[in-house]
Amino acid sequence: MFEHLTYLTYLGIVSNPLLTGPTPQSLINATAMVSLYLYGNNHTGLIPEIFGGMQSLSDLEIYSNPLLTGPIPKSLINATAMRYLFLYGNNHTGLIPEIFGGMQSLSTLNVSSNPLLSGPFPTSLKTTIALTTLDFSNAAMNGSIPDIFGNMSNLATLSLSNNLFSGSLPASWTQLTLLRSL
Repeated sequence: MFEHLTYLTYLGIVSNPLLTGPTPQSLINATAMVSLYLYGNNHTGLIPEIFGGMQSLSDLEIYSNPLLTGPIPKSLINATAMRYLFLYGNNHTGLIPEIFGGMQSLSTLNVSSNPLLSGPFPTSLKTTIALTTLDFSNAAMNGSIPDIFGNMSNLATLSLSNNLFSGSLPASWTQLTLLRSL
């Protein structure tokens, strides 16, 4: 379907609840893609690993697809231009991968409302200094919240509600002087 659209920079297929099926693998050839919006549909299966190969991709919004399952692709570590990553309201499973430390431009990360995401808080986030919004709410994450927030000086919104965290609150939260919502 998208095999010959190598210069495509923007694709928005949104709010089509009767649109089903897997995310198109043929997007692999859209190497100039900057913004990709596939939300509010009923995509099925896994998020393909192909998005990690899109070096120009800065905005990936694949959310509110309740039939989308499986892990968050580790190949996203290669999407170094990523600024906005929205994967909320799907049914991703497993751990949140330790891939975000290499995404130095990442400003917003929202993987909330994936009730099958579990495991510890990803400590690789400690180097994402451009991060302004981080939302891990409504999942099954557990363990202690690591004390890694000292370098996240731009963080304005942090949502970790409705998880299974334990232990004490990180002392480094006091260094988040731009924090507006916790």
